[in-house]
Amino acid sequence: MERNRENSEKLLGELLIYNTPKALIISRNKIASRALDMYYNKYIEKQFNNIPLTLTKDGKVNYDIHKGSTKNVQEWFIKYLLFHKNGIGSIQEALAGYRVWNKNYENKVEPAVDLDLLLNEEFKGLLESNFTKQTVTDIINQLLFICNDTKQEIENAFNGNTKKDILVFYREPRRRIISGAIQDFFASFTNLSSREKLWFDLYIESSNKLDYSFIKNIFQDDPLPGDVIKKLKDTNSSTEREYFSTKIFSFIKPILKKWLKTRRTMESYDYTHTSPYLFLINDFLQKFDKNKVKLVNIDANRINGVGKNVNLDTLLLPVYEFESSDFHVDSGSMLGKHLDENSSESNERWFEVLGPLITADTRFQVIINSELFYYGKMVNDESNLYKINK
Repeated sequence: MERNRENSEKLLGELLIYNTPKALIISRNKIASRALDMYYNKYIEKQFNNIPLTLTKDGKVNYDIHKGSTKNVQEWFIKYLLFHKNGIGSIQEALAGYRVWNKNYENKVEPAVDLDLLLNEEFKGLLESNFTKQTVTDIINQLLFICNDTKQEIENAFNGNTKKDILVFYREPRRRIISGAIQDFFASFTNLSSREKLWFDLYIESSNKLDYSFIKNIFQDDPLPGDVIKKLKDTNSSTEREYFSTKIFSFIKPILKKWLKTRRTMESYDYTHTSPYLFLINDFLQKFDKNKVKLVNIDANRINGVGKNVNLDTLLLPVYEFESSDFHVDSGSMLGKHLDENSSESNERWFEVLGPLITADTRFQVIINSELFYYGKMVNDESNLYKINK
């Protein structure tokens, strides 16, 4: 990551900014980002559904071979070229990811991915091998329009003259940072090299000879926190489940302590899901038109004891001008995963087991305390759509 392009420039953090027909949405990782990504993906998909896609001769061959379960060329393009990691990458990184720089003592918002990197020769070559010249031009022009339109809307917001609402999503910092640290921690078990896997395997065997096979099975498939809890739930009996839960949690804790220690030398904005950002939001709120701002505390219902999640559909459907029929909610969809009770149960269990270790870490204490200062100001603001009971 580029940190200081000049002495007068410093990277302060990263945000997610979604430009919708009716609103500009500002959030970041671990703040309803799954649901926000899902809605934005659907919106982008609709933009490209209006473009006629004509295949080349080679493109027709590729489509016939690789179309899989897609119903038509439009759907194939969206799934395997536009949103696929071998295409332009994820929407979150490519079209909605923004970095905040301090330039000459003024904060500036810029795309995380420059247009020339987004539309690189590899991506253009991928398009040209499958679509006609006119289709490639139409696709690139549409991407340019989306990027430039978002850039203009952000500029309008900071100049105080946007015609759109500005929805600012935030949540209680302690909960966000603990769950984010847990997610970042488990990510350290993914994509291990063959040598790292060998050493990790030897570590499991040396520290847990009796339970080696079970623990290895838990961690062999790039586990997410929820995957571990699911495998524990799938054991044969409650007695066995409790036994292995104890073993897994005892195995994880010393690794987490080591992981926390290694993180203390990193810049706070290098923390993927836990970096501070409310100080940036506080700065933005001084520049935005107060009448356009709507603050969305996604933890409001949980704090008020009236449920676990704020209903995001009631907010997002109107600003995207969507109908509820635009989404098919099931356990395999983004929204299905967002609403999955098993995922919620997993979060609570890891929160209970690993939360005390994370909040005891000095670096995370500093981040949490800093965020709580700005959270206290925001939570009492009259712009909140969901008030906290006093």
